[in-house]
Amino acid sequence: MLSAVEIEHTQSIPTYYPVVTNLTDRITSMFVFTNILSLMIYAFVSANVTICMYLV
Repeated sequence: MLSAVEIEHTQSIPTYYPVVTNLTDRITSMFVFTNILSLMIYAFVSANVTICMYLV
C-alpha cells in the first residue's frame, strides 16, 4: 500500500512541468495568432480605405 502511494506521489510531481510548458506554448501561440490577426485586420482596413479613396 505504501509503495503505491509513493509511486503516485512521484508521478504527480513531474506532471506540473508539461502543464507549465504547455501553458507557455499556448500563450506564445495565442500572442502570435493575435499579432497575425491584428496585422490582417490592419491590412484589410487599409485596403478598404484605399479602395474607398479610389471610388471617391
